[in-house]
Amino acid sequence: MQVTQSSVTKLTITDVPGLDTITAIFEDLMPKRGKVILECAGTAWSAMWSGMGEKTVAQFVGSMSEEYLANYLSNERKDIVDAESIKSGAQRHILRLRRGFVVPAVGGRERVLRIGRGELTAREAKALWDEVQLARFGDDGWAAYNLLERIFGAEWWFQLPTKPNPNYLYLFRVITAVQQALQQRQQLTALA
Repeated sequence: MQVTQSSVTKLTITDVPGLDTITAIFEDLMPKRGKVILECAGTAWSAMWSGMGEKTVAQFVGSMSEEYLANYLSNERKDIVDAESIKSGAQRHILRLRRGFVVPAVGGRERVLRIGRGELTAREAKALWDEVQLARFGDDGWAAYNLLERIFGAEWWFQLPTKPNPNYLYLFRVITAVQQALQQRQQLTALA
């Protein structure tokens, strides 16, 4: 049997506006290697790093950006499909295909590009518009993927309107609170 010992720091963070009690557990497994567990309101996120330089895992978490940590701790996407806006987004795109839209000059190009002018006849645009009015897109557009492909093209899912993901924003707020607690703890230790 092999037994190893590691150094564990547990922080309980309370009185954060809009958040329940946060538990942060930092475990330094060995030099340059550690893991973190964050928990708030029954939801937990964890990660392990094996290349932190000379920092402890708490120092490492305190020094990294919230976005990096959120992406490392969770598979949540920063933005999600805005299901309520799929219909209006599709209608706007139909208008662009009918009327065209201008792409401004970039990087020294002297002329602008006009894209989509006349790609749809008035009759085709009206038919698509009517289909969009009657369509049920579901949460992510896949319920009417044939229609969206005709409007946006083969990779239509990249054109769908998005909105901030509330789960990602929640995790971001938890990470921010943990980092502030780590800074506060470091300042108190420096004063002692």
